[in-house]
Amino acid sequence: MSDASDVFEYLGLGETTRRTFELMDVAEEVIALRKEQHPDMKQEIDRAFGILSPGHLISFSHDLYRIHCRELLDRVVSGGDTRQATDAEKMAAMSEASLRTPMSDGFTATYWKILSRRFPDLCAVGSEILEVPRESYPGQTEEIESELNRKLFQKSRVLS
Repeated sequence: MSDASDVFEYLGLGETTRRTFELMDVAEEVIALRKEQHPDMKQEIDRAFGILSPGHLISFSHDLYRIHCRELLDRVVSGGDTRQATDAEKMAAMSEASLRTPMSDGFTATYWKILSRRFPDLCAVGSEILEVPRESYPGQTEEIESELNRKLFQKSRVLS
């Protein structure tokens, strides 16, 4: 067997199991980096591994999951609320919703706003060649994002 993929295949483990182990590696990388950046918070950061579950992010990119981990660990370090949805979770939910129904202007503007927070370089290039979506009325993006936060709130995602 030449690599981990062969081991998973040999053992009859599915794609989800392989993906889980890949994402565990991503989480451990982000944890190590945050511990270097915040040596006084090492214990809290180590305890946060349990809240870094990918959930529905398991089928999305490593980059999106990495953003999820960074945001949650930043909240741990700053004493923020880890139960609130991360930008990665919001983007994933909006992406999944867009596959079922066309996105409204407000929905698209909200997605762009969140995307811009986490991928500013990509959006800077994109805004040069694409028309940047606009909300239909003032405050619409905040309203939609607030609703996403309410729907994606995870009451059990707390440090143990």
